[in-house]
Amino acid sequence: MPNDLYITIPDDFEKKYLEYKNKTLGVGENNTSSNLHTKGSNGYIKINDNVYDLGPAKNIPYLLISTLYPLGIEKRIEIVYKDSTPEVSKFNKDSNISLASKKEILRNRIKEVQRILKNQKPKIKLTIKFKKITDTAYIEQK
Repeated sequence: MPNDLYITIPDDFEKKYLEYKNKTLGVGENNTSSNLHTKGSNGYIKINDNVYDLGPAKNIPYLLISTLYPLGIEKRIEIVYKDSTPEVSKFNKDSNISLASKKEILRNRIKEVQRILKNQKPKIKLTIKFKKITDTAYIEQK
C-alpha cells in the first residue's frame, strides 16, 4: 500500500552506532589524544592536560563520567542513571525507582568519583548538577 512505511535496520547498525557514539564523545581504546579513553581495563579522563585514572572501565565511576562527558553538557537524568548503572548492579533489579531516588544515587556516585580523584595530582573536583525544569544532569569542574 502507498501509505505503509517500512524501515529496514542494517545488521551492523549497533556496531556503527557505537563507533559513531564513541567518535562523538571522544572515547577510544588506547587513544591517549582523546579526553576520555580506556587503556587495558582502566578508564581515564583528561582535564586541563592532566590525565586522571578513574579505575576499571566497567565500574560506576568511569561509566558515570563517560555518560556525562563532555563536562557541562546536560543529559536526561533517566539516561545518565541507566547508562551509569552496571548490568550486574542491584539497582537494575528495580526499574520503578523514583526520579528523586535516582538523583540521590547519582549524587552518591559522583562522591565515589571524588574519592578516587582526591588522591591524584593535581587536585581536581567534579560535581554533579541537576536542572529541575528539564530533568537533566551535568558535571562541572570546581
